[in-house]
Amino acid sequence: MLTIAVDAMGGDHAPKSEVEGAVKAATFIDTTTKDPNPPGGFFFGNGQTNKSTEHNIDCYALFSVLARLTGNARYRVPVYACTSRASLDEIEREGLREPLEVAGLTIIVDTCVVVAPMLPAEAGVLMTNSGKFAFYAPANTGFATVYGSLADCVASAVAGKVTRDESAWT
Repeated sequence: MLTIAVDAMGGDHAPKSEVEGAVKAATFIDTTTKDPNPPGGFFFGNGQTNKSTEHNIDCYALFSVLARLTGNARYRVPVYACTSRASLDEIEREGLREPLEVAGLTIIVDTCVVVAPMLPAEAGVLMTNSGKFAFYAPANTGFATVYGSLADCVASAVAGKVTRDESAWT
């Protein structure tokens, strides 16, 4: 699943301690849940036998739309996209990663901002196009959420404030 989270509080980089925490969490996930056998993927938990690989195509499609919606714009607030390593490989092959990172996107690989401590310590507002993220983020991050389409999330990131096309919700 791809989650776009727009941090409406601003700020350019996570504090070093949060980045180190995210690296520790990612290392744990990589060393305890990664399946080395094709087609890859990650088990849902240490010792679990079920895993997720089906989201890779959806993630690539969403990154393609994200790139189209962003165009040459630059984000005025931090934007995070969480995806798998396999999806990131495809995104890089298609040349989508660099222009999105130039726009201000931070790509989070093999984990999520909800479960890995990488957001600023101050609570704020996150905008997302994921109902699952909107549900879990407040309790797990301390941030309030605003739900919108992917186009709303991009428009908000470029504007630096929440911007929604309300006609999509009526």
